[in-house]
Amino acid sequence: MQKRVLFQGSIVLAGILLLMSLAYWHSMQVSQLFDGAMHRDIQQFSNTLAQSGATKEQAQAMVSVLNDVNHHTLSYVSSQCDFVIGTMASTAILVMAAVLGLAARTTSGGSPAK
Repeated sequence: MQKRVLFQGSIVLAGILLLMSLAYWHSMQVSQLFDGAMHRDIQQFSNTLAQSGATKEQAQAMVSVLNDVNHHTLSYVSSQCDFVIGTMASTAILVMAAVLGLAARTTSGGSPAK
């Protein structure tokens, strides 16, 4: 019975790790999409500034500020997503370990002979 509990636990652990990997991959893809969209928007804004008669220095200063805002926004959001993903995975592993411990305990506790 112990081997069955251990085998089932390894399946659950593999599932948790797979879901965690999928969540990190999804977070990375969304960050890249957001970053690409922001760079396109910043480039369009830079072109609009150039057409409106702003000096090159003013346009570069605005683009620099917007790039910094984009970088800090991405850093903050991705760190928060990583924190949530890591917390959920750790919690799932702890819960799984507790359930496996209880399952192993109840299966090895012995039953009265009939």
